[in-house]
Amino acid sequence: HSAKEMSFTLYFIVFVSIFNNYRSAKIAIIITLAYIYYYIMGLKLILNDFYKKIGIWTIEESLAELKKQNLFTKDISSKNRFKEILCRNLLLKNLGYNGALKHNKYGAPMIKNGFISISHTKNMVAIIFSKNQVGIDIEKISAQPLKISSKFINKNLHDCLCEKKATLIWSAKEAMYKLHQIGKVNFKKDIKIKPFKVKSNGKINLMFKKNEYTLQYMKIDNHFLVYVCK
Repeated sequence: HSAKEMSFTLYFIVFVSIFNNYRSAKIAIIITLAYIYYYIMGLKLILNDFYKKIGIWTIEESLAELKKQNLFTKDISSKNRFKEILCRNLLLKNLGYNGALKHNKYGAPMIKNGFISISHTKNMVAIIFSKNQVGIDIEKISAQPLKISSKFINKNLHDCLCEKKATLIWSAKEAMYKLHQIGKVNFKKDIKIKPFKVKSNGKINLMFKKNEYTLQYMKIDNHFLVYVCK
């Protein structure tokens, strides 16, 4: 697709997502505050509203190109992992965050004066910031979640599973796990997703440890992005 086609597609996805989530007088203000930047190197999407800021980076650069950006990090033996971390740091920078990134004892990232969640897939990085607890996950649609679905999906709640639905359920549970931040979560027993139909964007309602949450999702290329803001 051309850059113009991709820009239009992403703008439409974000617009529809916002419209579905905020059917109130606030919609005009939120749409005004929502903005998207494209193709600053691998920067694919930035969505900013009252409650959160989300950025997605497509890993298209070579390792040599990334190193020229002077992004602070130690050398890592795995080339792909090194590129992921450099792109993560570049995305953080483009989202306006220049502080230190620390992790708690469970490996969850932490920042001062707010919350952050980060997700990596084979060729994408996604980050969400908020003053509230957040969780984000981005997954490439593949056959793997469907193959292992019995380990994390309650079949009595979800029939007619396919690659898309299994991937989306896995991604939603990952996002919920990241919001929780303190480990010890059984994906099948502790996170129960209510029946839903897969769309290009929408909501997923689930129960986690007797509490109900609503997650938002959107399909970007052949990936699902899922996020939750408490």
